[in-house]
Amino acid sequence: YQSDIPFQSAYFRTAQQYENQISTVNGKKQGTDINLYKLFTEQCFNLLRKGGECGIVIPSGIYTDLGAKQLREMLFDQTQVTGLFCLENRKLIFENVDSRFKFVVLTYEKGGQTQTFPTAFMRHEARELERFPRVGALDMSVELVRRLSPDSLSVMEFKSELDIGIARKMLKFPLLGEKLADTWNVALTREFDMTNDSKLFRTEPGPGRLPLYEGKMIHQFTHVFSKPRYWIDSTGRDELIRQEMRRLEMALDALAISQGYASTVSSRQERVTAFLENLGYSALSGDDVCIAADAPRLAFRDIARNTDDRTLIASVLPASVFTGNTLNYFVPWRFNLEEVLAQLPALKDCYEYAQPLEVVAYLCGVLNSFTLDYIVRFKVTAHVNMFYFYQLPVPRLSVDDAYCKAIVTRAARLICVGPEFDKLRAELLGDVNAHVATDAAERKQLQCEIDGLVAHLYNLTEKEFHHVLNSFPRLNQSDKDLLLDTYHTFDLEPDDLILVELISKGENARVEFKVAACWNAKQSRKDDTMKDNVIQEVAAFLNSRVGGIVLIGVEDDKTVVGLKDDFKAANQQKQNRDGYQLFLLDNLKNNLVSNCSLLYKISFGTLQGKDVCKIDIAPSIQPVYTKGGDFYIREGNRKRNLKAQETVEYIRQRFA
Repeated sequence: YQSDIPFQSAYFRTAQQYENQISTVNGKKQGTDINLYKLFTEQCFNLLRKGGECGIVIPSGIYTDLGAKQLREMLFDQTQVTGLFCLENRKLIFENVDSRFKFVVLTYEKGGQTQTFPTAFMRHEARELERFPRVGALDMSVELVRRLSPDSLSVMEFKSELDIGIARKMLKFPLLGEKLADTWNVALTREFDMTNDSKLFRTEPGPGRLPLYEGKMIHQFTHVFSKPRYWIDSTGRDELIRQEMRRLEMALDALAISQGYASTVSSRQERVTAFLENLGYSALSGDDVCIAADAPRLAFRDIARNTDDRTLIASVLPASVFTGNTLNYFVPWRFNLEEVLAQLPALKDCYEYAQPLEVVAYLCGVLNSFTLDYIVRFKVTAHVNMFYFYQLPVPRLSVDDAYCKAIVTRAARLICVGPEFDKLRAELLGDVNAHVATDAAERKQLQCEIDGLVAHLYNLTEKEFHHVLNSFPRLNQSDKDLLLDTYHTFDLEPDDLILVELISKGENARVEFKVAACWNAKQSRKDDTMKDNVIQEVAAFLNSRVGGIVLIGVEDDKTVVGLKDDFKAANQQKQNRDGYQLFLLDNLKNNLVSNCSLLYKISFGTLQGKDVCKIDIAPSIQPVYTKGGDFYIREGNRKRNLKAQETVEYIRQRFA
């Protein structure tokens, strides 16, 4: 029997009647192993006449497996699918079969094309078939299948119209695998194979050895969930360098040929060497390349089930660690071939981050959200492989976007814990000593805030977000309530979200809070010194090198008090934003001895139902004095009135 298997396999691979057994996904062949359910499905199709009908009980892989993609293409394009009814064997409908196994009753008519088809998933009673599709069926459109899974045509196990509505809403954003112009793109890969590369693994740490990270070592926003089992020395690093050199040599060879170095002249290595030497570089060596371990990188677990507490589990790994194949990661580097022609001092200088570091933190936040986890749980069973990641709809926000900034700030405080992230902390939070979250309660609150932001980013309603949370059965009610409360915190316009971010960070070198510009609440009267204080702050930011922001209606302790009384005190005739803006503009114009009105802009936002005024101030190109002849600068998180000699020296250095 065993001796016949190779011949049977060869026949099934080449027989014309089984042409849909092997699928190509992203340029790679999938499902090359012979599978009887796939053979039966295609043979049933072959035996039918046009208009003939088929009903067959087969494993659920027919609508999910990558290797069955070509069969799904056949069913959608050459038949009219009349039913896809999925039974989980929990009640042992089929004896001696695992209770978790899923079967499908597939029915179709040969001929025509499928536009929509009735579905039912995770059913446990066979008698429900008697009422299907009249009762309990959910109509699935092929158009939605193609949009959700353009490469695999996998059918997602939606259970309600609300699921479909949420999916359509999320699909307004591009899939992560799409290559788009004028924005960041991603590439995924893996490093060491836990089986094939095991000869490189050491079971004890030692000089020159770096830890090998596996999937179980990380959790959401943390890379220290468990300790490493293995370490890798310079031998492993050298292997990665050789791989990168081969990749780089091929890219440089293509560039050399495009620049007139004919492919027939010499070997690739000789051609690349000649090309580089002509540009002033030395021959390609290991010192010229960067590998993934030289940078912080975003990684995610491969092994994760859709029944676990969480399925998408991602974190940023520090530099100087390696990864096994249970951790896939985002390629951190991009080699800019155009810079080669610019003749930089060294080839290594042509490497740049594949995405801004802010995008790495932003992606970590979005990937760890319940919203994106919800959508991926419809796709995966036991592995979150790279293929599924490429099919996730993710907004490609710029680093200047208000939502991106809000998510990055919170994700960075969760990620950048420990000295290994000092450089990243400085990059993302502006200071190597910036506050990061180590307290469990604070970390939980930050994650809730990220979830609230992401839900709004995908424009989910409260009902939709509640539905998303209810799809996680192990999420307790108190956590759901906290998530929903936090969701409402971000019921804001993008400009108001910017205010939330500014206030959350507190006063600093570039942000100043003022409770009012006119009304003294403690003394219950109008107070001109408060107006003078605002004018002095604006002057200080104008004289700084970077400018700044003044927020009016906010206490020093970040409490939003609003401007209701200030509106009345500032302009009796127009007790509103317009009147307040006129009050500020007139006073700034009349009290700053410089024509700098184009350097500040006044706007308003609403937080907690209260008005907040925001003055954005750009740095001036000439000294700015107040009407009384005073010269103010920004020093740390406060203003200072300089003495005459100090003013002369500051102006010499700042405005020379």
